[in-house]
Amino acid sequence: MAGSNQTLQIKMFGKFSMKNGNYAFPQEKKKSKQVGLLFAYLLANRNVETSKSKLIEVLWPEEDSGNPEGALRNLVYRGRMEMKKFFVRNGQEAIILNNNSYFWNTDISCQVDTDQFEAFCKQVSVGHDAEQKYQDCLRAVELYQGDFLEEYEDSQWVIFRSVYYKRLYTTCVQEACEALLKAERYQQVVELCDQAKLMEQMDLRVHEMKMAAYLKLNQPQNALDYYNQVANLCYSNLGMEVPDHLKELYELILQSLPTQKPVDVEELEKGLREEKLSSGTFYCNYDIFKNIYQINVRAARRALRSRFLVLLTLREGGTQEHIDDETETLRQVISEQLRKNDVFSQYNVAQYSVILAAQNIEGCEKAMRRIMDKYCQRRKFDTVTLEYEIKQIK
Repeated sequence: MAGSNQTLQIKMFGKFSMKNGNYAFPQEKKKSKQVGLLFAYLLANRNVETSKSKLIEVLWPEEDSGNPEGALRNLVYRGRMEMKKFFVRNGQEAIILNNNSYFWNTDISCQVDTDQFEAFCKQVSVGHDAEQKYQDCLRAVELYQGDFLEEYEDSQWVIFRSVYYKRLYTTCVQEACEALLKAERYQQVVELCDQAKLMEQMDLRVHEMKMAAYLKLNQPQNALDYYNQVANLCYSNLGMEVPDHLKELYELILQSLPTQKPVDVEELEKGLREEKLSSGTFYCNYDIFKNIYQINVRAARRALRSRFLVLLTLREGGTQEHIDDETETLRQVISEQLRKNDVFSQYNVAQYSVILAAQNIEGCEKAMRRIMDKYCQRRKFDTVTLEYEIKQIK
């Protein structure tokens, strides 16, 4: 067994890296992304041999090289030269060729973060003691420092592994939280959820348990603040409404808030005013937008000006590759181009809903064309287009 100085410490969550007491890969100034992908694939599949044709497919999926086997031989040679720097005194061969297939030398001592992560997740799954589950889950969370091989996220095999680890991560946190809640260790539920971060990757059940823990700790204001974050996640990022069971929990949170002393109308107005008046159009989450829409429906018959519901949609052919990058640009344009008394909300990742007042449909169309023109000037990707639909509120 190699000494600790020789053992490779391999990181596959986040940015790929390898190091021991002699050397570290990659070096900052060297171009080695393709060598890193070769290492990462062989390490992730180190218990099986990989044919040359499979490696070529993984390393150059869309390239039609005139000499793919020659390119592979050259890359393997570069990889072997890099690996020799880890083992100065003994010439251990890391990449072995056997019967037209390559594989990682399993005699080399390695500590791989994905292996350790899976082991801790398994202990959480089979364990019975809440404290031990908590400690094991914390260790798993500490290891999960980002998506699996994030710099190679476009590779098909990386995408599948990344989804697997995300699910494992979510399940691990959920199972630990459930055990802690059952053991009435509410503060540890909150601490574990805070450590886990990565809000968008968490199952809604985990968010629900954190809010429930806040309530058990008699911290309803923290529960309310966290509910608002989760509601925004549902509407803006996941493109879905808040589930009914979370709305029920929300009502319970409101009931748990302390009764405040009576206020006069001056204090009421002060509480309703924005702390800092925004210079742009009023933006709100979708729940509030729905309430404002209902008010506008009731007021439409008496209003001197017509009110219109507008849906703005970003599209990009058959893909969504650049939509996320353009969403914030569109939000800024809407905020700047409409009046302060208009209202808008993000309905889902690619759509914004707007309520605006205008004399007639032509006035509404004019406002939308203004947004379209300004967005086209600012967009980062010409492949993304903006469309709108208008319906008068009656």
